[in-house]
Amino acid sequence: MLSDNWINHPADPGRENNREGFKGGVQDFHAAFEGFDIRRDAMVSEGDLVVCRITMSGRHVGALGDWQPSGE
Repeated sequence: MLSDNWINHPADPGRENNREGFKGGVQDFHAAFEGFDIRRDAMVSEGDLVVCRITMSGRHVGALGDWQPSGE
């Protein structure tokens, strides 16, 4: 779904701003949040720029960077 030259603005901490870095960041969220889900609420595009408004949800069960699990 992401092109080879896609750029993530901003990149997740400790990750490259390319699609492999983004996929690694999503894997980190799946590990830290039980039932992790991303919902796309809106998408706007103009030329070669696309912006998405998303909602992420899940129960925080593992560390994510400096954030320790809250169980919520």
